[in-house]
Amino acid sequence: MKEIENCREEMSRKQYELNSTKEEKEPKTLAVWGPKPGDGASTVAKAAAELLWERRTEDTEKIVLLEYNTRTPYLKYQLGLDGRNLLDDMLPFISASKLTPDILGKYMVTIYNKEGLQFIGGIKRPELNGRYNHIHFNFLLDAVESISQKTVIDAGNIPDQAGTVTALKKADYILAVLQPSYVSKQCFKHCLSLFPALGINPDKVGIVYNRYSSQDEDPQVMAAGLNTAVLGTLNELGSEKNLTGHSWLLDDKGTKTVTAYRENLKNILEACRMLPPGESKKKGGLLPRFFVKGAIK
Repeated sequence: MKEIENCREEMSRKQYELNSTKEEKEPKTLAVWGPKPGDGASTVAKAAAELLWERRTEDTEKIVLLEYNTRTPYLKYQLGLDGRNLLDDMLPFISASKLTPDILGKYMVTIYNKEGLQFIGGIKRPELNGRYNHIHFNFLLDAVESISQKTVIDAGNIPDQAGTVTALKKADYILAVLQPSYVSKQCFKHCLSLFPALGINPDKVGIVYNRYSSQDEDPQVMAAGLNTAVLGTLNELGSEKNLTGHSWLLDDKGTKTVTAYRENLKNILEACRMLPPGESKKKGGLLPRFFVKGAIK
């Protein structure tokens, strides 16, 4: 009996060593999601895609920004693409399973004249809300992931839409964008309780407090009871009108506010492993590895 126990202990030790040294898969897809409308998830998704494009290692890399928010689609209008019905026009090809890379390329829009920074999304006709289902969104995401190095999804808000649920299920990581308020926190807590029933892994969620100021509570205090890690905070950028139609993150680097926003977002993307760690983190061994039970270990 003792020999069996010793054998089990030896096997457990070897399994632990194997898991500790196993190469981790580099994440490619990030879902940016807000538990309620108005917390700024669309702006964070757009900014994350721009920063990933700027920090790509090769000029040929493709960064794709997807809008899967069909309840309150805002990102398309923020990018100045009001007249384009991107998802509407692609539906016949997706339904017929004929969305080849060539066809996909015709519907992807290069934004801000940045070669390799592409956008797909936005439903114009309300009646198409019900016609897009989980199969369509899965098929489109698979097609995009096959041609892109990194994919950022604006996943929308309340998880009762096919696009939102698909994005949250399939993404490697989920950034939950909350305003530092009681209402946002309660909405997040409610949605998080629904995730297991929807097939969404709550352990891959990290919180980002958006529109955060020095007058707000400490982020760790605000997250108390949510059992989810706070990855960072993003400061207020001013009126939404000032962020529409131009690449403020890439073009307005000189302003103090944008510089701080860029640095904080870069740290958040490093925590998600969507960006490689900075030199100081490499030397200090501070790179987070996985979201496990709401924490990073």
